Amino acid sequence: MTAFWDGAALVEDLASAGRGGLNAAYFSRRARAASGPRRLAAGVLALLCGGAAL
Repeated sequence: MTAFWDGAALVEDLASAGRGGLNAAYFSRRARAASGPRRLAAGVLALLCGGAAL
């Protein structure tokens, strides 16, 4: 039964990392397209999501 829970935890970790990577890519694209405070906010969010993905 332990192998099942280990596998479930691995799938959850991979899903979280994948979603974090997708969010980082999204906010990076938004930062390039925006200007002013929105550019800064999108850049900060891209860094946070990228860090969470790691």
